[in-house]
Amino acid sequence: EEEAKQLYMLWSDDNRGASLKAANGLSYVPATKVKLPGHGGSYNPPKEYLEDEHEDDKDMQVSSKKSFDCLRKVPAYDRFVNDQFERCLDLYLCPRMRSRKGNRTAENLQRRIAEQKAKLPKPSELRPYPRKLALEYKHDGEQVSINSVCVDPSGHWIATAGSDGIVRIYEVSNARCIRKWLLSDEKDKRSTQVTSIAWCPSGKDILLAVRGEKVFAIPVMMNKTKMSELTGGQVLINRSLQQLKGNEGSGKAKWSKQTLKEDLKKSAHDALCIQLGKKASKCSWHHKGDYFVTVCPTGNNLAVLVHQLSKGATQTPFNKSKGNKVLSCLFHPSKPVLFVASENHVRAFHLVKQELVAKLISGAGSIISMALHPQGDNIIVGTTASRVEWFDLDLSGKAYKVIRNHANTVQDVAFHNKYPLFASASDDGQVHIFHGMVYNDFETNPLIVPVKILKNAHEITDHLGVLSCCFHPQQPWIFTAGADGIVKLYIN
Repeated sequence: EEEAKQLYMLWSDDNRGASLKAANGLSYVPATKVKLPGHGGSYNPPKEYLEDEHEDDKDMQVSSKKSFDCLRKVPAYDRFVNDQFERCLDLYLCPRMRSRKGNRTAENLQRRIAEQKAKLPKPSELRPYPRKLALEYKHDGEQVSINSVCVDPSGHWIATAGSDGIVRIYEVSNARCIRKWLLSDEKDKRSTQVTSIAWCPSGKDILLAVRGEKVFAIPVMMNKTKMSELTGGQVLINRSLQQLKGNEGSGKAKWSKQTLKEDLKKSAHDALCIQLGKKASKCSWHHKGDYFVTVCPTGNNLAVLVHQLSKGATQTPFNKSKGNKVLSCLFHPSKPVLFVASENHVRAFHLVKQELVAKLISGAGSIISMALHPQGDNIIVGTTASRVEWFDLDLSGKAYKVIRNHANTVQDVAFHNKYPLFASASDDGQVHIFHGMVYNDFETNPLIVPVKILKNAHEITDHLGVLSCCFHPQQPWIFTAGADGIVKLYIN
């Protein structure tokens, strides 16, 4: 038996757009065709097709009572422009594709939102994450606000930056204050606040503290004077001070030795002081612990400075300023890439190739804070428009997800180095905890699920709420610092 012949659509893809095809087999709406001329289009029609008052069929009537015996006697058509204009309208207004619009009502939108929430896992399935208050680290003094908080790599100590110019070191387990470094300058009372601190990630007990136009590198756990009992941080700072003899640095920044007082032990120790010339706002370390970057929003071409601690040198990665204020800078955890956040953009620069790698555009508000995922492919920023924006460098320059959970400015955002967690702190006094899973394959998008809201985490003081937050390096705990002068620890 002969096999039945199979017929194929020669000019169409197999089963492509079959659901959108109409009864005539077309997936698009064809434009209206021009009506073919009838007897009315003739210049010399027969007499029986001329207009008649009693004629009912208008299509059979001639549009003009005149008839001409030859074509050259026919005048110009008086409705030519009108017909062409109507034809253009038909072609312009005719849809080219069939679109099926759903029933867009409020009930349907709520139903779709409920379906999307049902697809997300429950917060109880995403534990552990911070849920309850464990300890409070109170600060002495009147009207002291905590501008920044950070944890050392071992997780045993935390450092706080106070508005009174004091850097305090607490023991995490029992909230006992063990160090109080006085950074305030009696000569310059306008810049007494310590705006930012950062602990060295390589395990050395060196703490960066930003106060006014100066950046201090402090051996925070130093309490001995014998060379045999010096800590690793003090040894590194002593080597840097030896490098400075006869060379106080370039014109970009001035390196010097400064003796700082420790209030609790009633002692004084040498520390590094870097004079930047402009008021600095933030600082951050390179993952190897030798380089660090400082940010001066009003520094123009000197807004971003990269410093090397072992050599006591300062360099500028950018010779020209883009015009926008630089608000934050972070190093990539594994690549020679520097992320620079301005008011509306986040730019990634390759320091070896000296080229722009990526440019991220913020949707609304000015960027205040920025945090980088431990893998280095995702960034979250906090804006003045009460939003947290998640950027995926592998997708595009626009935000992958915009979170609008806060009611006021988002002051700080943070990622956990070990667990798939990130947090946002706002001036509304709340801290939001999210589950943010980043997958290794490129086909799966990051999973973002809100798991906990720490309500009334801090009291709102002078229109300021939670100013800083950071995660514990090993445990699913979070430290929050507020304008009320208290640092709180939330555990699972």
